[in-house]
Amino acid sequence: MFTQLQNRVLASKAMILFLAFVLSCAPLLTLAASASPASDQITTHTAGAAANHTIKFKTPSGIDAPTDTITLDLSSFTFGALNAGDVDIFYGPVTGLENSPAHGAAPGINTWGIAMGAGVITLTPPTNAAPGTVPANDFMVVYIGTHAAGGTNRLTNPAAPTAAYLHIGGNFGDTASIVIPIVANGSVSVNATVPSSLTLTSINPNTVDVGGANFIMTLVGAGFMADSCLLYTSPSPRDRTRSRMPSSA
Repeated sequence: MFTQLQNRVLASKAMILFLAFVLSCAPLLTLAASASPASDQITTHTAGAAANHTIKFKTPSGIDAPTDTITLDLSSFTFGALNAGDVDIFYGPVTGLENSPAHGAAPGINTWGIAMGAGVITLTPPTNAAPGTVPANDFMVVYIGTHAAGGTNRLTNPAAPTAAYLHIGGNFGDTASIVIPIVANGSVSVNATVPSSLTLTSINPNTVDVGGANFIMTLVGAGFMADSCLLYTSPSPRDRTRSRMPSSA
């Protein structure tokens, strides 16, 4: 009986040592940080239309090494002739536009590489990247399209209304996913009803794209000095316009 008990103790010790060895050799589980807040502003949400993209996200991890790649999965969109010259990269602590590093088709000393394939844009840090190349918690901004310096091509929206996606990932340690609504007609007609004491003289422009530029409404009426009202559009197809009317004081 004593021998059986002793054997069980030895077997238990052996199992504990084995588990300790396995756990010590296993890689540590790391969870990706959220690249939040994150956004992708496009110039039109109309299906089949070409659009510029302005992508902005916060990176809790930062960029510390040449292997800290960033991937922008835009496979919902058509790339066409899009190339590295149609992309600009920025980073900074407040707006994300404070620094504009050199970039090209391949990474180099102090130069980011921009590669494209299978609907994914891969941003590779400079070959001499070191801790703090992009400080932790900085914002990164990526221009894709004709608003990039020297840009001549844009991404094309899906051909039919859908929920398109941008997935941010890569080896740098942060992730995010953004839904981009694509609608049949991204244009919104603009009109307004005003009190009888006022006269609406102009709305320019009288149509705007969802998520597009602001526009100015001018109101003129008896006992009311001419004033302008800034309106803006929302990227949600269910809430396309919002307005702020001037007071008639």
